[in-house]
Amino acid sequence: MLNVVGWGILLPCGVMAARYLRFADPVWFYLHVAIQICGFTLGVAGWATGLRLGSYSVGIVYHKHRIIGIVLFAISTLQVSKPKRNDLPSCTHSQPASQPFTYFIETLLLLLLLLDHVMRCCCCRCVQF
Repeated sequence: MLNVVGWGILLPCGVMAARYLRFADPVWFYLHVAIQICGFTLGVAGWATGLRLGSYSVGIVYHKHRIIGIVLFAISTLQVSKPKRNDLPSCTHSQPASQPFTYFIETLLLLLLLLDHVMRCCCCRCVQF
């Protein structure tokens, strides 16, 4: 349930806040960051819980589920840990020209994997992957 709320609800809501609330400057940025931090925190807690529960179930391994979970965790950690774009007026650091594009590609890949992962886990419990 932690992952469904964190990865499946809060992270996409944070993306939508960044995309559709830009008219409310700079509130959209703080809302985006707050939602993303909450979603990432819940996702990490769910990921750690999944690793712990996975160690208890000897002989039962869902390879695709595990690989997608590791990739989601890696991409989301990369996005959280790297410096953000120069969106706020108080930010004075320069950014490479490719940073907004790579951030967009990472976000798109993350959303597609999240959608696939949540739909497989929640909606199709009978499908084992």
